[in-house]
Amino acid sequence: MGQRRKNHNHNLTMDRIFIEFIVDKTVFYKDESRWGVFLIRAKEEIEGVTTFQFNGRNYEHQALLTGEVGNLKIGTVYEGEVTITTNQKYGNQLKAVYVKRKIIEGEKYIKEYLRSFLSMKLAESVASAYPDLINDVIKNGLKNIEGVPGIAEKMSNRIIKNIKENYLLADLITMLGPLGVTQKMIEKIGEFHKDKQVVVDMLLSNPYQLTRIHGLGFKKVDQIALKLNPDIEISIFRVKAFVDYILKEEANSNGSTLIEKSIIDAHVSKELPNCFTKYAEFISQEKESPDLLHFLGTKIGLRKQYKLEKAIFETLKTLDSKITYWQYDLKTKGTTRILKDKASLERLEIEILDAVKWTNDKNGYELTTEQTDAVLNTIHNNVSIISGAAGTGKSSVIDCILRVYRGQKIKLCALSAKAAQRMTEITGRYAATIHRTLEFGGEGFKFNESNPIPADIIIVDEASMINSYLFMSLLRAISVGTKLVIVFDYAQLPPIGAGNIASDLLQSNFSSVRFTKVHRQAEKSGILMDATKVRNGITPIDYMVANTNRKRITHGELQDMHFYFRDTKEEVNHLLINGFMGAVASYGLDNVFIVLPRKGIVTNSTEMVNFQIQDKLIPSNMDSIPRGKGSIRKGARVIQRKNDYEKNVVNGEIGYMKEINIFDKTFTIEFADSKKVDYEFNEIGNIELAYALTVHSFQGSQAKVILIGLDTSHFIMLDSFLFYTAITRAQKVCMVVSMPEAFKACIKNTQQKKRNTFLQQIISGAENQAKIEEYDPIEYKELTNQEIEEI
Repeated sequence: MGQRRKNHNHNLTMDRIFIEFIVDKTVFYKDESRWGVFLIRAKEEIEGVTTFQFNGRNYEHQALLTGEVGNLKIGTVYEGEVTITTNQKYGNQLKAVYVKRKIIEGEKYIKEYLRSFLSMKLAESVASAYPDLINDVIKNGLKNIEGVPGIAEKMSNRIIKNIKENYLLADLITMLGPLGVTQKMIEKIGEFHKDKQVVVDMLLSNPYQLTRIHGLGFKKVDQIALKLNPDIEISIFRVKAFVDYILKEEANSNGSTLIEKSIIDAHVSKELPNCFTKYAEFISQEKESPDLLHFLGTKIGLRKQYKLEKAIFETLKTLDSKITYWQYDLKTKGTTRILKDKASLERLEIEILDAVKWTNDKNGYELTTEQTDAVLNTIHNNVSIISGAAGTGKSSVIDCILRVYRGQKIKLCALSAKAAQRMTEITGRYAATIHRTLEFGGEGFKFNESNPIPADIIIVDEASMINSYLFMSLLRAISVGTKLVIVFDYAQLPPIGAGNIASDLLQSNFSSVRFTKVHRQAEKSGILMDATKVRNGITPIDYMVANTNRKRITHGELQDMHFYFRDTKEEVNHLLINGFMGAVASYGLDNVFIVLPRKGIVTNSTEMVNFQIQDKLIPSNMDSIPRGKGSIRKGARVIQRKNDYEKNVVNGEIGYMKEINIFDKTFTIEFADSKKVDYEFNEIGNIELAYALTVHSFQGSQAKVILIGLDTSHFIMLDSFLFYTAITRAQKVCMVVSMPEAFKACIKNTQQKKRNTFLQQIISGAENQAKIEEYDPIEYKELTNQEIEEI
């Protein structure tokens, strides 16, 4: 009879039974939830549950097993713990507490195991060559299956991955399964470290380290930790993890990298009241010997974030400390480094004025004084900043700078692929994303402080969108002597997440020019003129008209700006969908996007609208993969939502779902430049539909046609910065579909929520008035790209 174990955990009241069994049949299984019903044969009888099925083998006691156990393989031997439950229709059943594959050595078993996902011929070949395959992978670290006909690298990786997923998690399943931790979460925990014993030891000593795993926040980890060890409830470990959680939540929701200590005090008092004494002890320890926190007067932030922002500032100062002067040589068609003497500089300035004249002739209008100053600034500074709203001529200045430095090695880059593509169109020179400029791969970025980017001048566009991690990664890869030009629109939304680097730098002593004049040629565009009005809190349409007019309102000599007002969210949604389909018919799918304030839940959210458009474009019987409340179909436009260095794909890249292999549980996405990337089904969480994107997500990109949907369910998010950013994503046509009250809120809310950052304090000198740590560039540079990204 199955061995019964009394459960003493107050959360689980039924006896647990240890069983060994083999799977006969999958009755039901849902991949997304990992929940299934399986017909099994146990090795021993479980009274009142199993029925005897003689077959002359060891497993003769049949029963139904249910639970979140993953897709158990038919014919495979498992072991684990179960409880007995009663179903009104099916009677007594077994409910899995945890399940793991049983390791059985020998060629025969290896062949049976491989047969669950390989052909008979391949399974026999591999089992013959590797009779102890499972132990070879688990204990001996086998990474490749070699010398077996029909087993190429891709298949070898699949076999190794399958074994790791099924066997390396055994100890974790044994430890966490009885606590009610789902198998899906256990697999995520198992990915924390390649050596599973390290993970087990960590769970026993300080389980709050799990908060470093993407997707496992403090609240989830806290539940696990308190089940593993109730004594940890009042501990420094718990307090430290909670404070880290609060600071990261503040950074992600508000963008601030340091907050008043009183805010954290209030959170601890409310959510961990029995830990307040430990909290005071923790703060005292941190002040004495900082590890997690950095203190600045009455404010607190994460020490790593402080080091990062301090490193950005100090690195920029270093880059700007050695000015490089270049002069174009008409004979050699190249540039030469010149000395800083009066005669040489006068000649260089004359040459720049010639470049300005060339730009004027090319564009058919004259650069303003502020634009000319921006070009001249690049001579006398190795770090210069150019900021300006839409239509103020930033692109013309970039073109002029390229003319000045035309004989040098120039790198153009931007955060998004579309912004880089736009730079290429305007300048006629190749521009790349920052990630491609740094050439990232499985081990991180190729270019860094020891292997700098081979360039004499680097121009970074759309810099306001760059987060502190990526900004520092770029700076690390720039050698002293290389010129850096930072370009951005100061009126756009700040970057997603922590910090506000580009905007903060406007308050620094680095050379900067802020463009204010909208150029004559921009005045023909309704898009640019209405965006300028929105930026300044001026309504482009009278509110009375918005309340009463239900016809299309078109602005601009180019007739490129359109407004539609509707009374309900459903009417807004209907017009958005129809407008999108009409624009696709005229401009092509690649050139049309919907931008919305919110991602999920509401009628006009990206999640809901994306599924609606997919239904319009792709038949429901097309191969698909479950995702969220729906699925992603073959042929759908999608976006990558997480940097994946191994696959050479970054967060924000847009492509199309080209292949879905139901049998192999794999899919392929084709991104720009015909780059094809293979995935497994369990990676679908990193992919989303991309017909509609949030304004924040699409910032830094542009498309020929942009449709903007606004309704009152977005009310708290509506302001002039969001609306301005949305409008300026459009290159040819902008179509605003809005409820009147939502439109009014976008115009009237002109106060952007202030972000408190370390960089602000560093620039203002406020940090010098408080007790601070000395900046240690060596300590910072020893952080890996992964560690920096964790910030």
